[in-house]
Amino acid sequence: MMDSELTFHENFAVRTLNTPGAWTAGAQYGTWVDMTGFRRCAIIPVAGELDANMAVAAYCASDNAGTDAAVIDADTDGTFHNGADEGLPAIIEFSADDLTAGQPYITLAVTAGATDGFCAVAILYDAYSAPVDNTEGTDVAFIGSTI
Repeated sequence: MMDSELTFHENFAVRTLNTPGAWTAGAQYGTWVDMTGFRRCAIIPVAGELDANMAVAAYCASDNAGTDAAVIDADTDGTFHNGADEGLPAIIEFSADDLTAGQPYITLAVTAGATDGFCAVAILYDAYSAPVDNTEGTDVAFIGSTI
């Protein structure tokens, strides 16, 4: 459960799933992120300029190399539509209970025509213990807070 006395960065772990920028046409996975220690995840992809529709789906795997990768659930996929969804975010949410047993690594798979400016982050939350680790220089560039 989230501790209301902790700040955002102490309750939530933010992880990048890809280097923002151009993705080439075809199917590809983002960076694999270990969800161990968290009960829930929200993946937030943002599409830039699309050359074609872009299908995205959340996947889990047994390690950070994507071994035994499997789609988490049919409800964790969607499509950015060329011309209508450019510049818009999407939200894909799931819990640790939705992952295949023994597969705590998660990412976003993308199947698309070429695109410019696509990025995705995973926000891991509902940690089994808090505060969580958002080490500057490793997981986030910096933390600015007045709280």
